[in-house]
Amino acid sequence: MQVLLWLLIPVAAGLLATIYLAIKYRPSRPANAHKGMAGLAKFKAAMTRPIPTHDDKKNKK
Repeated sequence: MQVLLWLLIPVAAGLLATIYLAIKYRPSRPANAHKGMAGLAKFKAAMTRPIPTHDDKKNKK
């Protein structure tokens, strides 16, 4: 009976490790299309804005 108990410990540890890894490395859910398109629109708007220039006269005191 004690042999079965000692065999149960590694089997249980293996099962718990398998469950943990299955949960940890499961595939991610698909992205929300509306959120993705809104983010793309923000990115495009940011890319079309002109780059601010530094005026040397304002920075000098």
